[in-house]
Amino acid sequence: MTLEEACRLIDPATDMDALAEIEYYNGFKGKEAAAKALSKLRERKDKAVRKIMLLDSERAEIFR
Repeated sequence: MTLEEACRLIDPATDMDALAEIEYYNGFKGKEAAAKALSKLRERKDKAVRKIMLLDSERAEIFR
């Protein structure tokens, strides 16, 4: 998943269109593909949040 695809799934203005596109291009397995895309997006989001939390805690240590 590219960053642009992830952003389309996160943005409330484009999320339903992005999911519909995933379902359309995956035919009979469209719902499964959409669920996998959301799962992958959740993993990427979690990884990014953890990285931000780690960086914030490292910065806090510097200023103590």
